[in-house]
Amino acid sequence: MNTRRLLWLTLVCSCAGSAAPIQWTAGSGGNDHYYEWIAGSFTRANAVADLAANHSSFAGLPGYLVTITSQAEETFVHAFTPRVGEYWTGGSASGATHVWTWITGPETGQALTYTNWAIGDPPTSGSDLFLTIGACGNDCWLADTGFRQTGYMVEYSALSTAGVPEPATVMLLGLGLAAMGVGSRRIRRAGGRATPAPVPNRA
Repeated sequence: MNTRRLLWLTLVCSCAGSAAPIQWTAGSGGNDHYYEWIAGSFTRANAVADLAANHSSFAGLPGYLVTITSQAEETFVHAFTPRVGEYWTGGSASGATHVWTWITGPETGQALTYTNWAIGDPPTSGSDLFLTIGACGNDCWLADTGFRQTGYMVEYSALSTAGVPEPATVMLLGLGLAAMGVGSRRIRRAGGRATPAPVPNRA
């Protein structure tokens, strides 16, 4: 029995009777995000609408069409996706250049850095296209106009790191606090009063 099949059976047994999303834990090399495969026949637009109506959040985390950014992530996701499972993702290409980017989740606007395209894909011109995974077997990626009827994959995670200070901001804050400390010590040494700057002689 191959590794993927064994992992799939393990997940099915552990989640029997529950449709709860499955977490890719940091302890197993993952990102602590949750994933949920939604079976059905959805166009890309219908998948977006159904997600918004029924799978918009889990455990306080917002849900969005999955963004596959590594082979390890793809392997994990496909371990619990049925062998015939196919799904819409957050990948898209539009415009004359057909540059593929993620348009969902925290990776919105970022170019695809990991890909697993089927032979002959993706096209370099034509109408707006969207990324679907699994239709050609072996987890391969296909570009589609959005009218294909298939399932979709939801990923749940924090959408941004807003509120977490950038390293440069932390450094500047530290420098500012240090400068305030030096100024405070100078005032104490002057008897608790700041020494006024000399007034220029205007005569």
